Amino acid sequence: MRKILILFASLSFLTLGTRAWADSDPSNDSAAVTIRITPNFERGVQIETGSVHMDLGLVNMGASTQTVSPATVTILGNILNTELNLAASITGGWVFDPNQTFESTGTNQLNVWASFTSISTASAPAQGNEYFRVGTSSGAKIISNTNLFGPAAVGFAGSAGIGRFENNAGNNGPSPADMDGMNPNAQRHLWLYFRLPDTTSVSAEQEIQFQFSVRPGP
Repeated sequence: MRKILILFASLSFLTLGTRAWADSDPSNDSAAVTIRITPNFERGVQIETGSVHMDLGLVNMGASTQTVSPATVTILGNILNTELNLAASITGGWVFDPNQTFESTGTNQLNVWASFTSISTASAPAQGNEYFRVGTSSGAKIISNTNLFGPAAVGFAGSAGIGRFENNAGNNGPSPADMDGMNPNAQRHLWLYFRLPDTTSVSAEQEIQFQFSVRPGP
């Protein structure tokens, strides 16, 4: 009889040990914490004129002139893929030439070109199909019906390729020249070229200002 009772007790213990218990509130069985961090980044641009002669002096009507030393443009900050916009203005009575041509088409209309190159380009380039070219989508000429221009994208906004104000070298030269998706500390040379109109109705000095602003790349 004693052996039977011990066996029964053992079987009862095993049955109780394998019983399943229901969770009355499963919604609180786990928990999570979400942390948010917003990067405090900087995106900027710097222009160093250095030895650039900002006063080009007396220039004959219908003649051409250009900067013989480059301005150096440096991308600042700590975020990748920076691109530039260009705006320009003339003070003194003249306006920008409104046509993608090499010659001025009217009185008081100034032809203005801006070309970016790699920093390995140290000598002033000549005008042609590579530098200071004309063209609606890839030209380097600033065109407007007034004395104000832009802002307009330098290169291609949001994509790669040879766009406005770029030369044809891209990143295939001795150093990078592409203006698309630049990273911090990237440097480019800026060259400026001008062709005066054949006639003018004003004698005042003309001041041309170029302004660059940054935008995120692709």
